[in-house]
Amino acid sequence: MLPLDSRPLLVYLMQELNLDMTDEQEKQRITKNLTTAIKLVDTYLGSARENIPDVIRDEALLTVARELETRTKAPGGVFAAYGEHDAPIRLARDPLNLVYPLLRPFVGGGFA
Repeated sequence: MLPLDSRPLLVYLMQELNLDMTDEQEKQRITKNLTTAIKLVDTYLGSARENIPDVIRDEALLTVARELETRTKAPGGVFAAYGEHDAPIRLARDPLNLVYPLLRPFVGGGFA
């Protein structure tokens, strides 16, 4: 179940992806992606979650959810854009790859 404060993100993400809000199947798929993104990002942040600005966390959630959505369209992890000059692109194995630089300033260092 998607947290109540994340519902605006769901609407924004579906509009950004040009998906139909009345299509329950698409809505369920995007809800699952966003829920997964929340778990992945919040697990990475750990106790730093309390210190991160909402706008930064929201951007990270949207980025990870978009990455997860792209994976549904990329069997075997290879995405082909089907453009005239577009070559297939191998997706990163870690869906958080794009947000690590965004979140790193808010997460403590790795030294003990």
